[in-house]
Amino acid sequence: MKKLLKILVVLSVIAATLLLFVSCEDNTENAVEINVAVPDGAPALAIAKLLDSSNFDGYKVNYEIVAGATDISAKITTGSADIVVAPTNIAAKLYSNGAKIKVVASNIFGLVYLVGTEEIPSISALRGQEILCTGQGGTPDFVLQYVLNQNGISGDDANITYIAQGSDAIAALKTGQAKFALLGEPAATMAVKNAGASILVDFQKEWKDLTGNDGYPQASTIVSDEVFDNHSAFLKAFLSEMNANAEWVKTNVDKVNAALKNYGSTNTFASAEVIERCNVRYVGALEAKASIISYLEIMRSYNANFIGSTLPDDGFYAGVSLD
Repeated sequence: MKKLLKILVVLSVIAATLLLFVSCEDNTENAVEINVAVPDGAPALAIAKLLDSSNFDGYKVNYEIVAGATDISAKITTGSADIVVAPTNIAAKLYSNGAKIKVVASNIFGLVYLVGTEEIPSISALRGQEILCTGQGGTPDFVLQYVLNQNGISGDDANITYIAQGSDAIAALKTGQAKFALLGEPAATMAVKNAGASILVDFQKEWKDLTGNDGYPQASTIVSDEVFDNHSAFLKAFLSEMNANAEWVKTNVDKVNAALKNYGSTNTFASAEVIERCNVRYVGALEAKASIISYLEIMRSYNANFIGSTLPDDGFYAGVSLD
Protein backbone atom coordinates (compact mmCIF):
# COMPACT_ATOMS: atom_id res chain seq x y z
CA MET A 1 0.00 0.00 0.00
CA LYS A 2 2.84 2.39 0.91
CA LYS A 3 4.58 1.54 -2.35
CA LEU A 4 1.42 2.32 -4.31
CA LEU A 5 1.04 5.61 -2.42
CA LYS A 6 4.62 6.61 -3.28
CA ILE A 7 3.99 5.80 -6.94
CA LEU A 8 0.83 7.93 -6.94
CA VAL A 9 2.69 10.85 -5.34
CA VAL A 10 5.46 10.64 -7.94
CA LEU A 11 2.93 10.48 -10.76
CA SER A 12 1.10 13.50 -9.32
CA VAL A 13 4.31 15.54 -9.24
CA ILE A 14 5.13 14.56 -12.82
CA ALA A 15 1.63 15.45 -13.96
CA ALA A 16 1.78 18.82 -12.22
CA THR A 17 5.16 19.54 -13.78
CA LEU A 18 3.89 18.63 -17.22
CA LEU A 19 0.82 20.80 -16.70
CA LEU A 20 3.01 23.74 -15.68
CA PHE A 21 5.21 23.20 -18.72
CA VAL A 22 2.22 23.09 -21.04
CA SER A 23 0.78 26.17 -19.36
CA CYS A 24 4.03 28.08 -19.88
CA GLU A 25 4.17 26.97 -23.48
CA ASP A 26 0.61 28.07 -24.02
CA ASN A 27 1.30 31.46 -22.40
CA THR A 28 4.30 31.96 -24.65
CA GLU A 29 2.44 30.92 -27.76
CA ASN A 30 -0.51 33.17 -26.96
CA ALA A 31 1.50 36.16 -25.79
CA VAL A 32 1.39 39.38 -27.73
CA GLU A 33 4.83 40.15 -29.14
CA ILE A 34 6.18 43.66 -28.77
CA ASN A 35 9.41 44.65 -30.50
CA VAL A 36 11.57 47.31 -28.87
CA ALA A 37 14.64 48.87 -30.50
CA VAL A 38 17.16 51.43 -29.28
CA PRO A 39 20.33 52.84 -30.85
CA ASP A 40 23.61 51.89 -29.23
CA GLY A 41 25.12 54.38 -26.82
CA ALA A 42 23.41 56.60 -24.27
CA PRO A 43 19.86 56.03 -25.64
CA ALA A 44 20.21 52.35 -24.70
CA LEU A 45 20.59 53.45 -21.08
CA ALA A 46 16.90 54.41 -21.19
CA ILE A 47 15.89 50.73 -21.11
CA ALA A 48 18.89 49.12 -19.36
CA LYS A 49 16.82 47.96 -16.38
CA LEU A 50 14.29 46.35 -18.67
CA LEU A 51 17.07 44.48 -20.49
CA ASP A 52 18.37 43.29 -17.13
CA SER A 53 15.03 42.00 -15.89
CA SER A 54 11.46 42.65 -16.97
CA ASN A 55 8.28 40.65 -17.33
CA PHE A 56 4.88 41.74 -18.59
CA ASP A 57 1.92 39.39 -18.23
CA GLY A 58 0.54 38.30 -21.55
CA TYR A 59 3.35 39.90 -23.53
CA LYS A 60 6.64 38.75 -24.97
CA VAL A 61 8.96 41.72 -25.38
CA ASN A 62 11.84 41.42 -27.84
CA TYR A 63 14.67 43.89 -27.34
CA GLU A 64 17.25 44.95 -29.90
CA ILE A 65 20.17 47.39 -29.76
CA VAL A 66 20.93 48.69 -33.26
CA ALA A 67 23.94 50.58 -34.57
CA GLY A 68 22.49 54.07 -34.88
CA ALA A 69 19.85 56.53 -35.97
CA THR A 70 19.58 55.22 -39.54
CA ASP A 71 18.66 51.77 -38.27
CA ILE A 72 16.12 53.25 -35.88
CA SER A 73 14.50 55.20 -38.72
CA ALA A 74 14.16 51.97 -40.68
CA LYS A 75 12.57 50.25 -37.68
CA ILE A 76 9.94 52.98 -37.52
CA THR A 77 9.21 53.27 -41.24
CA THR A 78 8.94 49.51 -41.78
CA GLY A 79 6.92 48.95 -38.63
CA SER A 80 9.36 46.28 -37.47
CA ALA A 81 9.57 47.92 -34.03
CA ASP A 82 6.59 48.87 -31.88
CA ILE A 83 8.53 50.97 -29.38
CA VAL A 84 11.81 52.79 -30.01
CA VAL A 85 14.05 55.24 -28.25
CA ALA A 86 14.85 57.55 -31.15
CA PRO A 87 16.46 60.92 -31.77
CA THR A 88 13.57 63.31 -31.17
CA ASN A 89 14.13 65.19 -34.42
CA ILE A 90 14.01 61.98 -36.47
CA ALA A 91 10.76 60.98 -34.81
CA ALA A 92 9.33 64.45 -35.57
CA LYS A 93 10.38 64.21 -39.20
CA LEU A 94 8.90 60.73 -39.67
CA TYR A 95 5.66 61.79 -37.98
CA SER A 96 5.37 64.78 -40.32
CA ASN A 97 5.92 62.38 -43.22
CA GLY A 98 2.97 60.26 -42.16
CA ALA A 99 4.38 57.68 -39.75
CA LYS A 100 1.70 56.42 -37.35
CA ILE A 101 3.62 57.12 -34.16
CA LYS A 102 3.47 59.15 -30.97
CA VAL A 103 6.09 60.44 -28.57
CA VAL A 104 5.19 59.38 -25.03
CA ALA A 105 8.29 60.47 -23.10
CA SER A 106 11.69 62.10 -23.43
CA ASN A 107 14.66 60.26 -21.96
CA ILE A 108 18.07 61.68 -22.88
CA PHE A 109 18.56 65.37 -22.18
CA GLY A 110 21.91 66.02 -23.81
CA LEU A 111 25.36 64.52 -23.24
CA VAL A 112 27.90 66.69 -25.07
CA TYR A 113 30.88 68.32 -23.41
CA LEU A 114 33.81 70.43 -24.52
CA VAL A 115 37.01 68.63 -23.57
CA GLY A 116 40.44 70.10 -23.93
CA THR A 117 44.09 69.89 -23.03
CA GLU A 118 44.21 73.63 -22.26
CA GLU A 119 42.07 75.53 -19.78
CA ILE A 120 39.86 78.42 -20.92
CA PRO A 121 38.50 81.25 -18.75
CA SER A 122 35.19 81.43 -20.65
CA ILE A 123 33.44 80.27 -23.80
CA SER A 124 34.34 83.55 -25.52
CA ALA A 125 37.99 82.42 -25.27
CA LEU A 126 37.18 79.84 -27.95
CA ARG A 127 37.01 82.58 -30.59
CA GLY A 128 39.22 81.47 -33.50
CA GLN A 129 40.25 78.25 -31.71
CA GLU A 130 39.86 75.01 -33.64
CA ILE A 131 37.21 72.76 -32.12
CA LEU A 132 36.89 69.18 -33.33
CA CYS A 133 33.27 68.06 -33.56
CA THR A 134 31.53 64.81 -34.41
CA GLY A 135 27.97 64.66 -35.69
CA GLN A 136 28.08 67.23 -38.48
CA GLY A 137 24.54 68.35 -39.30
CA GLY A 138 23.18 66.80 -36.12
CA THR A 139 22.46 67.80 -32.55
CA PRO A 140 26.10 68.06 -31.32
CA ASP A 141 26.98 70.33 -34.24
CA PHE A 142 24.00 72.64 -33.81
CA VAL A 143 24.23 72.77 -30.01
CA LEU A 144 27.88 73.79 -30.37
CA GLN A 145 27.04 76.45 -32.94
CA TYR A 146 24.13 77.75 -30.88
CA VAL A 147 26.15 78.13 -27.68
CA LEU A 148 29.06 79.74 -29.52
CA ASN A 149 26.71 82.13 -31.35
CA GLN A 150 25.01 83.15 -28.12
CA ASN A 151 28.44 83.96 -26.74
CA GLY A 152 29.28 86.20 -29.67
CA ILE A 153 31.22 83.68 -31.76
CA SER A 154 29.99 83.02 -35.29
CA GLY A 155 31.14 82.82 -38.88
CA ASP A 156 34.89 82.55 -39.36
CA ASP A 157 35.42 83.09 -35.63
CA ALA A 158 33.78 79.70 -34.98
CA ASN A 159 36.57 77.42 -36.18
CA ILE A 160 34.82 74.02 -36.23
CA THR A 161 36.50 71.00 -37.81
CA TYR A 162 34.23 68.03 -38.35
CA ILE A 163 35.52 64.50 -37.75
CA ALA A 164 34.00 61.08 -38.24
CA GLN A 165 34.13 59.68 -34.72
CA GLY A 166 35.11 60.39 -31.17
CA SER A 167 38.18 58.16 -31.29
CA ASP A 168 39.67 60.46 -33.96
CA ALA A 169 39.31 63.42 -31.62
CA ILE A 170 40.85 61.52 -28.71
CA ALA A 171 43.85 60.59 -30.87
CA ALA A 172 44.29 64.21 -32.01
CA LEU A 173 44.11 65.48 -28.43
CA LYS A 174 46.60 62.90 -27.27
CA THR A 175 49.18 63.77 -29.94
CA GLY A 176 48.72 67.51 -29.56
CA GLN A 177 47.22 67.96 -33.03
CA ALA A 178 44.18 69.52 -31.41
CA LYS A 179 43.45 71.25 -28.11
CA PHE A 180 39.64 71.20 -28.01
CA ALA A 181 36.88 68.79 -29.00
CA LEU A 182 33.15 68.50 -28.51
CA LEU A 183 32.39 64.92 -27.49
CA GLY A 184 29.43 62.99 -26.16
CA GLU A 185 29.64 60.53 -23.32
CA PRO A 186 31.22 58.04 -22.91
CA ALA A 187 33.80 59.43 -25.40
CA ALA A 188 34.30 62.58 -23.31
CA THR A 189 35.42 60.52 -20.34
CA MET A 190 37.66 58.43 -22.59
CA ALA A 191 39.38 61.65 -23.68
CA VAL A 192 39.98 62.56 -20.04
CA LYS A 193 41.33 59.10 -19.30
CA ASN A 194 43.42 58.49 -22.42
CA ALA A 195 44.38 61.89 -23.78
CA GLY A 196 45.08 63.94 -20.67
CA ALA A 197 42.11 66.20 -21.38
CA SER A 198 39.70 67.86 -18.97
CA ILE A 199 35.98 68.50 -19.26
CA LEU A 200 35.84 72.26 -19.77
CA VAL A 201 32.22 73.08 -20.63
CA ASP A 202 28.96 71.28 -19.87
CA PHE A 203 26.83 72.23 -22.88
CA GLN A 204 23.64 71.06 -21.15
CA LYS A 205 24.22 73.65 -18.43
CA GLU A 206 24.90 76.29 -21.08
CA TRP A 207 21.65 75.32 -22.82
CA LYS A 208 19.73 75.71 -19.56
CA ASP A 209 21.29 79.11 -18.91
CA LEU A 210 20.36 80.28 -22.41
CA THR A 211 16.88 78.77 -22.81
CA GLY A 212 15.63 78.10 -19.30
CA ASN A 213 15.08 74.44 -20.25
CA ASP A 214 16.87 71.79 -18.20
CA GLY A 215 18.83 70.24 -21.05
CA TYR A 216 17.44 69.41 -24.48
CA PRO A 217 15.29 66.31 -25.20
CA GLN A 218 17.71 64.68 -27.62
CA ALA A 219 16.15 61.19 -27.52
CA SER A 220 12.57 60.20 -26.79
CA THR A 221 10.38 57.13 -26.50
CA ILE A 222 8.21 56.61 -29.57
CA VAL A 223 5.36 54.11 -29.82
CA SER A 224 3.26 52.98 -32.74
CA ASP A 225 -0.35 54.10 -32.82
CA GLU A 226 -1.34 50.44 -32.71
CA VAL A 227 0.36 49.89 -29.35
CA PHE A 228 -0.85 53.21 -27.97
CA ASP A 229 -4.46 52.58 -28.99
CA ASN A 230 -4.76 48.86 -28.22
CA HIS A 231 -2.30 47.98 -25.47
CA SER A 232 -2.70 50.74 -22.91
CA ALA A 233 -2.24 48.55 -19.81
CA PHE A 234 0.98 47.07 -21.17
CA LEU A 235 2.25 50.49 -22.23
CA LYS A 236 1.60 51.92 -18.77
CA ALA A 237 3.52 49.03 -17.17
CA PHE A 238 6.37 49.33 -19.67
CA LEU A 239 6.74 53.08 -19.22
CA SER A 240 6.57 52.70 -15.44
CA GLU A 241 9.64 50.44 -15.72
CA MET A 242 11.37 53.07 -17.87
CA ASN A 243 10.55 55.67 -15.24
CA ALA A 244 12.15 53.53 -12.52
CA ASN A 245 15.10 52.86 -14.81
CA ALA A 246 16.13 56.54 -14.83
CA GLU A 247 17.31 56.28 -11.22
CA TRP A 248 18.33 52.61 -11.37
CA VAL A 249 21.04 53.19 -13.99
CA LYS A 250 22.84 55.65 -11.70
CA THR A 251 23.52 53.06 -9.00
CA ASN A 252 23.85 49.82 -10.96
CA VAL A 253 26.79 50.42 -13.28
CA ASP A 254 27.90 46.79 -13.50
CA LYS A 255 24.38 45.55 -14.21
CA VAL A 256 23.90 48.29 -16.79
CA ASN A 257 27.02 47.33 -18.71
CA ALA A 258 26.29 43.59 -18.47
CA ALA A 259 22.74 44.08 -19.77
CA LEU A 260 23.87 46.23 -22.69
CA LYS A 261 26.65 43.80 -23.62
CA ASN A 262 24.16 40.92 -23.63
CA TYR A 263 22.33 42.73 -26.43
CA GLY A 264 25.44 43.54 -28.46
CA SER A 265 26.30 47.06 -27.29
CA THR A 266 29.81 48.20 -28.12
CA ASN A 267 29.80 50.90 -25.44
CA THR A 268 30.99 50.74 -21.85
CA PHE A 269 29.96 53.26 -19.21
CA ALA A 270 32.88 53.33 -16.82
CA SER A 271 31.28 54.82 -13.74
CA ALA A 272 28.18 56.27 -12.16
CA GLU A 273 29.56 59.74 -12.97
CA VAL A 274 29.67 58.93 -16.69
CA ILE A 275 26.09 57.70 -16.62
CA GLU A 276 25.07 60.79 -14.65
CA ARG A 277 26.53 62.96 -17.41
CA CYS A 278 24.33 61.19 -19.96
CA ASN A 279 21.33 62.90 -18.34
CA VAL A 280 18.99 59.92 -18.42
CA ARG A 281 15.53 60.93 -17.22
CA TYR A 282 11.90 60.07 -17.74
CA VAL A 283 9.72 63.05 -18.61
CA GLY A 284 6.26 62.42 -20.01
CA ALA A 285 5.63 63.86 -23.46
CA LEU A 286 3.06 66.44 -22.38
CA GLU A 287 5.38 67.73 -19.67
CA ALA A 288 8.32 67.73 -22.09
CA LYS A 289 6.38 69.28 -24.97
CA ALA A 290 7.54 72.90 -24.50
CA SER A 291 11.15 71.76 -24.15
CA ILE A 292 10.85 69.57 -27.27
CA ILE A 293 9.40 72.42 -29.33
CA SER A 294 12.13 74.82 -28.19
CA TYR A 295 14.83 72.27 -29.01
CA LEU A 296 13.40 71.49 -32.46
CA GLU A 297 12.95 75.15 -33.33
CA ILE A 298 16.53 76.06 -32.38
CA MET A 299 18.01 73.07 -34.20
CA ARG A 300 15.85 73.79 -37.25
CA SER A 301 17.21 77.34 -37.41
CA TYR A 302 20.57 75.79 -38.36
CA ASN A 303 19.15 73.26 -40.82
CA ALA A 304 15.56 73.38 -42.06
CA ASN A 305 15.72 69.65 -42.87
CA PHE A 306 16.54 68.74 -39.28
CA ILE A 307 12.85 68.02 -38.58
CA GLY A 308 11.39 68.10 -42.06
CA SER A 309 9.08 70.73 -43.46
CA THR A 310 7.14 71.67 -40.32
CA LEU A 311 7.05 71.23 -36.58
CA PRO A 312 4.86 68.26 -35.62
CA ASP A 313 1.32 69.09 -34.59
CA ASP A 314 -0.27 68.27 -31.23
CA GLY A 315 -1.08 64.73 -32.35
CA PHE A 316 2.61 63.91 -32.02
CA TYR A 317 2.47 64.23 -28.21
CA ALA A 318 0.64 61.64 -26.13
CA GLY A 319 0.23 61.50 -22.38
CA VAL A 320 0.37 58.21 -20.48
CA SER A 321 -0.45 58.42 -16.80
CA LEU A 322 1.77 56.19 -14.64
CA ASP A 323 -0.40 56.62 -11.49
